[in-house]
Amino acid sequence: MNPWADVAARPDITIEFADLPGRIRGFCDHDTRTIWISTRLRQRERNKVLQHELLHMDRGPVFACHQAEEERAVEEATARILIPIDALCDALRWSRDPHDIADALHVPAYLIRIRWDAMKHPAERAAVAAVMADLEDMAVA
Repeated sequence: MNPWADVAARPDITIEFADLPGRIRGFCDHDTRTIWISTRLRQRERNKVLQHELLHMDRGPVFACHQAEEERAVEEATARILIPIDALCDALRWSRDPHDIADALHVPAYLIRIRWDAMKHPAERAAVAAVMADLEDMAVA
């Protein structure tokens, strides 16, 4: 999924690029329907931040006491959206290195680990296991 195509179809959301302070990569303002993205980011990180902030926009504001839980949920959802299981399986066929997989999928490398850890559905785990088994069979042959 391309978050830029998603936001293009949503004229109620404005995207602004700015030199954000510290380690802030992006944030959304629910009141103005604006997503702010740091100018320091490379394209794959911009894609990730935009998808992440779109999810925050859709989910709405949360109380401060729930922010850590919300961040984890949004990060996992972002990883699932940007790294569909079929794309992950295709990438695993030629490399098991998270950096190679991230390059192939045009996402930040740390998002591969988040996607891997968020793989809770049995069908996803089975798909990955099948790819790994095929690779092991090929190595033996």
